[in-house]
Amino acid sequence: MPAWEDLTEFFDPDEFADRGELERNDQMIGEIFGMFTDPSEQKELADFEHTDLDPVFLYPLNITPEIRRHDVLTIRGKAYDVLEPPEQDGTGLASVKLGKPTVKYNAGI
Repeated sequence: MPAWEDLTEFFDPDEFADRGELERNDQMIGEIFGMFTDPSEQKELADFEHTDLDPVFLYPLNITPEIRRHDVLTIRGKAYDVLEPPEQDGTGLASVKLGKPTVKYNAGI
């Protein structure tokens, strides 16, 4: 594999990546590293308008646990629901759309 295809440095949390914690059915699956973007947190970019306002997490497929729809991904201290199955881009990367932060209530039942 050519050096430019090795994305491990790019997805290193000490460099560019965000660290996430992946949960499934209230069980910790593992850590995952990728690029988190939330268009609602970005400043205005001249006349540019976002057509998709959902947060997105881009990650490498070969060095991460499998992400599934309905998993919970905690990034920067906020929990997000995985809304759809991962969408692969053909280069070894995938992205998932994330829902609004999950709120868990304890009804005392």
